[in-house]
Amino acid sequence: MLEARNVTVAVGRQRLLDRVSVTLAPGELVVVLGPNGAGKSTLLGCLAGARTPIAGRVTLDGRPLARLEPRELARRRAVLAQNTVVTLPVHAEEVVALGRVPHADAATATRRVVAAALDTADASAFIARSVATLSGGEQQRVHLARALAQIWPDDGTAARYLLLDEPTASLDLAHQAQVMATARALADAGHGVLAILHDLNLAAAVADRLVLLDGGRLAAAGPPAAVLVEDTIARVFGLAADVVARPDGRGPLVVPHALGPRPLSERGSRP
Repeated sequence: MLEARNVTVAVGRQRLLDRVSVTLAPGELVVVLGPNGAGKSTLLGCLAGARTPIAGRVTLDGRPLARLEPRELARRRAVLAQNTVVTLPVHAEEVVALGRVPHADAATATRRVVAAALDTADASAFIARSVATLSGGEQQRVHLARALAQIWPDDGTAARYLLLDEPTASLDLAHQAQVMATARALADAGHGVLAILHDLNLAAAVADRLVLLDGGRLAAAGPPAAVLVEDTIARVFGLAADVVARPDGRGPLVVPHALGPRPLSERGSRP
């Protein structure tokens, strides 16, 4: 289990996280929600071991992340960042193969995993393409393949953890669904997946649990139907919405109230 307990992160006097606790168990897909600046990426950084809290602790199977060897940690968890731009003339195959570095595979094993990861991310067509020539969404799929390759579950010894920071932000609708279906399948196979999303309805459709942050604090946590309620949405997002049942029965459906046109300020209306 990957766990953050009473984690606090501060920059100067500003607290980015204030005593936040989150668990991610094998077999779970947890989605973190919240408005901009709520502390979502900061929490993911703590869970990844990339950010050290000033209070609280983060553990993997009861062991503090700081005490794990970097290679051991890299074999157990992978991170897909919000924006990873590649400008060097490297092929997608080479980028994905970086995920296998902690495993010291033979070349044939690396090629097998790289091909499988690219196929899972629907990025096989880019295997010999320079990543710098790909669109933002296409690059995102290559980086997803790299993260999958890093924790490719091929030895059955321990659960792996995939941490996704806004993985659907630059993707078209079909690939948004595919990425979250891949995350769901990984969790169903006994691994842990945590994703930061802004789409409440996509989160409700795929997640086992939601974690809702607001101003660096935990605003709500639990099953989608318990977190996505009208009062909580209004309080955290400042948005009136109706919450109804999805036609397919997979969680609640959030329908924001129609917004009227927002008038330009006097200053903004000037040419």
